Amino acid sequence: TAGTAAHAHTIELTGTVRDFKADQRDFEGPRSTGVQTGCVQNTLGAKRVPVATNVAQSKCAIHNLPDWYTDNQRNRAMPITITLDNGKNAPGGIYRYENTKFFPIDGKLFGNQGRGHNYHFTYAIHYTFAYTGNETFTFKGDDDVWVFINNQLVVDLGGLHRAATQEVTSAQLAALGLKKGQVYPFDFFFAERHTTQSNFIIETSMILQPPPNLTVKKVGNGKGTIKSTPPGIDCGTDCTESYPKGERVTLTATPALNSRFVGWRGDCMGSRPSTTVIVNAAKTCQAKFKKRSPPKFTLSVKNVGNGKGVVRSTPPGIDCGMDCKESYTKGKRVTLTATPDSNSLFGGWTGACKGSNLETTVLLNAAKTCKATFDKIKGCSPQFDIGMTFNAKFPDREGKYYIIPAEVVDAIIKAINTGTILVIDKPPVCQLPIE
Repeated sequence: TAGTAAHAHTIELTGTVRDFKADQRDFEGPRSTGVQTGCVQNTLGAKRVPVATNVAQSKCAIHNLPDWYTDNQRNRAMPITITLDNGKNAPGGIYRYENTKFFPIDGKLFGNQGRGHNYHFTYAIHYTFAYTGNETFTFKGDDDVWVFINNQLVVDLGGLHRAATQEVTSAQLAALGLKKGQVYPFDFFFAERHTTQSNFIIETSMILQPPPNLTVKKVGNGKGTIKSTPPGIDCGTDCTESYPKGERVTLTATPALNSRFVGWRGDCMGSRPSTTVIVNAAKTCQAKFKKRSPPKFTLSVKNVGNGKGVVRSTPPGIDCGMDCKESYTKGKRVTLTATPDSNSLFGGWTGACKGSNLETTVLLNAAKTCKATFDKIKGCSPQFDIGMTFNAKFPDREGKYYIIPAEVVDAIIKAINTGTILVIDKPPVCQLPIE
């Protein structure tokens, strides 16, 4: 497994190889510069990658260092593991890895691009070690190599060059102010930039361990993103990151437009969008997002006039009469149907609803009030005689009505040139004008 325990005689280091095409700038184009120091700043950058100095381009033929050790459109990446061995069946001593033909991605990613090997790649390893005071580290190889311990530059072999060596002694590590028993980050950066050689040799007494992972998971039915400070997590898409043991990481949750942040669970707690976790072991934080309910608007119905009736809605919710208000989702189309009682007639819609039909439809894009007018039918005289006429307003039409017995309709209808025929067997109790 990667980063075996201190009692093993091997140590496995898993890092990320990023392959590049021969761009004639950083890769393959530049000629030998020889070993150059000062190409990168002495302190590791906030994103745990080296930061170029103002002489990186002129002295070291480095043009796009930010792309070398991050995933981006210019490269393709995959994990690669190397094994350091102390040459005995017991722990301790010097662990060594040697490869004078270090071409771990031949035929992979962008491929060899017509060459005998894939020469254009970088390799980054991020591990930790518990400081005892006796550690040493030596690297020999080509091309660029930078090593940071506790974020400070300790190996500086920049530029395009033949295999070169640099040793870090225990005294140099002590000068960094390291304290025995504390765990510190170890960050290794390598670049193979030009044909035809690739040497890679490590010797160290450090017991290197993989740093603990911080993992973020999104739960709930809502959506959102989580980002970390220091950088590394952008979840979204990148939800796991390794941090030096003991690192304080602040996570910030940002809900999507139609969601809200509820709170943290797991190894993170609280309801505020930002929380801080100490990564002293592998930890998992859950960020809960809840989908926001769509906004709602209230539709109110008022029955006006001196008559009576009810108004009902489709979809259901209003039955007015009694229940004259209902909240509906923004953009909902609601149909209202007016039903007058037996002693009333429907007089039409006003307010947010218009028209004289019994049904009307209203779009809920704001709070709205519709008024339904019901008119009371006037009381009337006792009886009409057959043959009399009267004016009346019925739900379907109004006009002059003739009261005639049914048995003589065919004979009489020919003599009537105007009005509407109301065929009845018995005269109505009263006429029907509106009060």
